[in-house]
Amino acid sequence: MSDSDIDLKNIMPHRIEVAFKDDQTDALADGTKKRIIDDLKINVQLVKTVDVYTIDKELSAGQLEFLGNELFADPITQHFSCDCPLFTDFDWLVEVGYKPGVTDNVGRTAATAIVEMIREEFGPGEAVYTSRQYLLKGKDLKEEDLDAIAGNLLGNDMVQRWIIVSRARMQDTDYHLPVAKVRIQHTPSIGHITLGQSDDALMEISSSRKLALNLKEMQTLQAYFQREDVIEDRSKVGLDANPTDAELEVLGQSWSEHCKHKIFNALISYSDSTGTQSIESLFDTYIKRSTRSLQEKLDWVASTLWDNSGVMRFNDKWLIALKCETHNSPSNEEPYGGALTGIVGVYRDPMGTGQGCRLIFGTYGFCTGSPYYQGPLRPKLHPRRLLEGVRKGVEHGGNKHGVPTPYGITYFDDGYIGKPAIFVLAAGLIPAEVHGNPGYKKNAEAEDLIVMCGGRVGVDGIHGATESSMEAGEWITAGHVQIGDPFTQKKMHDFLNEARDWGLYRCITDNGAGGLSSSVGEMAQYSNGFEMHLDRVPLKYSGLDPWQILVSESQERMTLAVPPDALGELTELAKKHDVEISVLGNFTASGKFHTLYDGQTVTYLDMEFVHKGLPQMQLSAQWKEPEQRGLSEPVLDAVENHTPLLKKMLAQENICSKEYITRQYDHEVQGTSAIKPLIGKDSDVNSDAAVVRPVLGSREAIAISVGINPGYGLIDTYHMAACAMDEAIRRIIAVGGSLKQIALNDNFCWPSPLPTPGNPDAAYKMAQLVRANKALYDYTLAFGTPCISGKDSMSMDGTVVDSQGTWNRISALPTLQFSAAGKIDDVNCCITMDVKKPGDLVYIVGMTRNELGGSEYYQMNGVTGLNIPRVDADASKSIYNALAEAITRNLVHSAHGCYRGGLGIALAQKAFAGGYGMTIDLRQVPAEGIYRDDTLLYSESTGRLVVTVPPVNREKFEDLMKRNIYGHIGYVTGDDMLTVAGLDGSTIISEQIDSLKEAWQETFRGF
Repeated sequence: MSDSDIDLKNIMPHRIEVAFKDDQTDALADGTKKRIIDDLKINVQLVKTVDVYTIDKELSAGQLEFLGNELFADPITQHFSCDCPLFTDFDWLVEVGYKPGVTDNVGRTAATAIVEMIREEFGPGEAVYTSRQYLLKGKDLKEEDLDAIAGNLLGNDMVQRWIIVSRARMQDTDYHLPVAKVRIQHTPSIGHITLGQSDDALMEISSSRKLALNLKEMQTLQAYFQREDVIEDRSKVGLDANPTDAELEVLGQSWSEHCKHKIFNALISYSDSTGTQSIESLFDTYIKRSTRSLQEKLDWVASTLWDNSGVMRFNDKWLIALKCETHNSPSNEEPYGGALTGIVGVYRDPMGTGQGCRLIFGTYGFCTGSPYYQGPLRPKLHPRRLLEGVRKGVEHGGNKHGVPTPYGITYFDDGYIGKPAIFVLAAGLIPAEVHGNPGYKKNAEAEDLIVMCGGRVGVDGIHGATESSMEAGEWITAGHVQIGDPFTQKKMHDFLNEARDWGLYRCITDNGAGGLSSSVGEMAQYSNGFEMHLDRVPLKYSGLDPWQILVSESQERMTLAVPPDALGELTELAKKHDVEISVLGNFTASGKFHTLYDGQTVTYLDMEFVHKGLPQMQLSAQWKEPEQRGLSEPVLDAVENHTPLLKKMLAQENICSKEYITRQYDHEVQGTSAIKPLIGKDSDVNSDAAVVRPVLGSREAIAISVGINPGYGLIDTYHMAACAMDEAIRRIIAVGGSLKQIALNDNFCWPSPLPTPGNPDAAYKMAQLVRANKALYDYTLAFGTPCISGKDSMSMDGTVVDSQGTWNRISALPTLQFSAAGKIDDVNCCITMDVKKPGDLVYIVGMTRNELGGSEYYQMNGVTGLNIPRVDADASKSIYNALAEAITRNLVHSAHGCYRGGLGIALAQKAFAGGYGMTIDLRQVPAEGIYRDDTLLYSESTGRLVVTVPPVNREKFEDLMKRNIYGHIGYVTGDDMLTVAGLDGSTIISEQIDSLKEAWQETFRGF
């Protein structure tokens, strides 16, 4: 935005500008300067930052000075100015602030603090708005440079706006961003939509309103409104045969892929080399069937696959609710807001499970393009910027909510440039019994009040359910992007815990996708109907149409079913916690989805039609064997020098240290951390899994891990899924867990398998999905590890322009993440992966095979291969059970799984984590079909762990492992060298462990 785009002479409210003093370090400014130079290749000599607080309220000069001194500026390190620029010595100034209507958390918090300090309330329309100035010096800077800096680094035009002022305008001391006040000059109304008779007319309505419904679905809702019984019913409430705009929006979100999982519930014709079979719902056939089967056998499984989260028993007093979600589409548009909304949104899933929870931890997973991407594609946001945005969003969500974030993963592949896969998980403690009833159960009864609590409603978040069900591209709007407010939600969280313990509500759920439409509509299935008054919903600003109020996904809101006689106590408790609650109506037994605005009916739909009227999709799936797709096993040149090869492997983006990400997250809040995310002598190497002790005073704990490897899906998604599950389980075993109690969450992020002209291989993608589900079924039963909850995101595709101006459809790798939570009976028996003591014996358990297909080693060499790792569940179970017993009996000093990069990476990580060297003999490694050192070192065969054992425990350990495959492969040494003898007995690696660690840490150093 240039100087001429803004009227500089508008009268502005009060501005307080705050910056660091000249003798203080401005870390943000320094980091910004570095990124301008490194990322944008624009030379700047100096960058300063100024935080701006625009207070749209009448205040005296004395009050402003008081607030500057006592609230906004640290007198030791900062200075401030009121209603005049703090600096005028710059070549260019960029000021970045939020667009009107976008949640401004800092501004909201500042307003609350001002009220407390000056004892004056903010009136209607008064608020605090925040922005940030970047002051730049550079003799060669041009306006186009500033446009690039602002648009590519400082702001995101999805949610922000900015102004640029040059040296020539430095005298415009009243220059400022316009106040980000929402001004909707609109009288709310109820729209009535005429459904055209032609198919084209129906699809135009679906497209223009972003309903994301296909022709068959549009024809189904058209037929519904033309039914005589429906027309007669609607006439009683003043509606005719034409749906209202709100009714179409309700059906759009209720029938969206996001909410109804239409692909997972489709009728599928699957063909492979053995023939053709008909599958009636992937979800029912594979996920639900395996989970229900295990639930009948496992007494610790309490509640699965129906509520906001799955629930398992922790002990006699407590249950644990677990849910992992994805927030891909909004994170692709606005990474910070998308990820922040994702993490605080997934927190509300356990909060809305059963009778509600106390949050105990969250995790993250970031699958993006390479942060070093330099190819021809020109995404709206470079992967590096996207990664930093989602990292920061999850950081603020967890750290500011008071929820520890002890674990997370990253995976980089340029297929995610079209749309990233952003995973967020939350877990919470639910009392096993609440007022005499199981804590995982809930119910809403007719005449219960509909009570909304938490945040207010605006236009942010509209169409989140439908647009997240669409492929990314220029047609995706920013309207579904939100910015969460962890402070508001934290207050609501504490309020709801106390309300639960007082027995003040009967049922609870969150306002996520679809907002009130979804939350109230779903809860009303218990009573079979509701009546809700949309004019009673508290709004952020006036001018919203009823349909917008109904489907808005504005954050930090929960819906309760409250007995009328409990409303008084609930209201008093809400005041105590400074949480806003509103009575919107009541649940009924009418069978109707009934909403009103100012006494006029807005929606009047049959509950049965809303929830069960969706026609079933029919899809084809055609599997092609890897050989049919041209894959083969490569023959690589012999390795002449293994030491630089190991260092190169350690530096690979999907293997190297991500300490800079891990350090941003508070894993110590709540004081439950037992095994940290970073361990070892310097606390800087990632643990196999994290362990938290959620009930202080108890030795019982929960181990948390993730398994994911999309690269294997290039060969076969069946084995990809099996390997991901095995990895998640093996990581739990490595820290001291056991197969006795491990719960899984499955999260599918898949390129669209829907047949369209731009998606010619849709049937193959569908077959990949079928095979992943077959593996899920087979291996959950084999390991006894049920998927108690899960989620799917089925449009992992985007359209991205390249350097030639051509638009390209980019599909992500088929991605399946398994999150695991394992019960630890005694946290004192847990171990970590770092070597502990010179003289300890080094063992590997499990068989190594020639399984480099899809491996990091092959990817580094630019090939895919064919020999994909395959999970032998029986062998792995035997190993895991034996190792779990050995760890429980304190026979083992350390254990570390062989994951990406295989044995070579595992050995190096164990050594430099512990600070001791190792002497290893590859001839002692149990192996099949391997004749090369590089194959043995970097094969990614599953079921393997490297274990160190004190010599005194050798006999007992080997006795426990005697029915399993294992090998004594070396010793921990007192020096600092990793020494490896090859298959011919000669030394192939002899390197200082600090040098190996340096290679491992170098890739993201300085990020």
